Amino acid sequence: MSSNFLPSNNDYGKKEFVIGAILPYTGSLSSLGKSVQIALENAENEVNKYLEETNSSSHFRLLMADSKTSPEGSLVAIKKLHENGAKIIVGPATSSAVSAVREYANANDIILLSYSSTSPLLSIEGDNLFRLVPDDTYQGKTIAQKMINDGIKTIVPFWRADIYGNELYKSTKSNFEKLGGKIEEGINYQPFTGKFATSLHRIDFIMWNEDLEKLGKIVSEAVRKYGVNSVAVYAISYDEITPILIQSPLYEILEKVRWYGSDSIAQNHHIIKNIDSAIFSMKTNFSNPLYSISSETEKSHALEEELERKLHEVGSITYPAIAYDSYWIAALSLDKNSTINSDKGKLIKTFKELVVESVESFEGMSGHIKLNNAGDRIGENYDFWTVGKDNDTQNYEWKKEDNPE
Repeated sequence: MSSNFLPSNNDYGKKEFVIGAILPYTGSLSSLGKSVQIALENAENEVNKYLEETNSSSHFRLLMADSKTSPEGSLVAIKKLHENGAKIIVGPATSSAVSAVREYANANDIILLSYSSTSPLLSIEGDNLFRLVPDDTYQGKTIAQKMINDGIKTIVPFWRADIYGNELYKSTKSNFEKLGGKIEEGINYQPFTGKFATSLHRIDFIMWNEDLEKLGKIVSEAVRKYGVNSVAVYAISYDEITPILIQSPLYEILEKVRWYGSDSIAQNHHIIKNIDSAIFSMKTNFSNPLYSISSETEKSHALEEELERKLHEVGSITYPAIAYDSYWIAALSLDKNSTINSDKGKLIKTFKELVVESVESFEGMSGHIKLNNAGDRIGENYDFWTVGKDNDTQNYEWKKEDNPE
């Protein structure tokens, strides 16, 4: 998958730069891919329009590749983009994908700007990875405090066993226990891959029965010990959360306790498009944190409207907005690098230094960005999202909870 290619002699001698992008167009986080693509294409158009208006000699071309939401697909993607001239790449989206390409990026002087990777294991000083979202030490602290505030004393975790799920689980567990909460053993599952990963064909739901039956037994025992109002299920999933929610009512106890989730679930449009998963989410007051961006701007509203118009669904604006900002940062960095380092070939600043400057001086759709020493965004503001029903349309929708603070 790629954008339209511009001919090499385009724009009458302008310097043309490639900005790569790795996005999950298919696989278990494909719910995010199309919206990020639209945001990036908007950014490409607006960047080039801005450069024309300022009489810049630079022109930027977006080249996208599908990660397939897999480490293997991501490595193929970064090599393809590198071969086509990408020196800076927006993405990948998931921590597993980032982990798979990080070494290649470092070895080949490629800068990565990830818009949604959050595993604390990837917070490494000195590498070529910049993440424009906070790592999950913040999310774990926030969700743990939320559960305690809600009166939850015991949680039963149900999480995907990858670099994202494992580390978010550890962060939440540590913070919840510090606050006096108890963690049951729970279930960590190996994510399914391929076309069955998020399938909504009923014949494929049975793959979740064994895990959900175990989950039901653990929850039942916890409820017997601590009471139904003190126990919650804590789920960390990608798009497979929808078949999980659809299948969960088979185990009656799972409908009687509260459910909490993760940033990868918040505002997932698959959940609200399926009646069974939407109803289960409402019954369990399924509450999911998502990093809060400064989204009340004309541009963000315009992007949100465009996503709804083109995709006929309302998903998260957070990660598309951050991807949009990432493209701008990439373009400004390349333009600056071309300008200030062209003085008789003398290197004034490294490209990485220019990227840091661009990140911290850019006021984008997601607000001002401040990086820590590992190149990750600093931020502790999260919103919580639950599923509700629109009284007028009778459609299910994601609603932002009142701030618990």
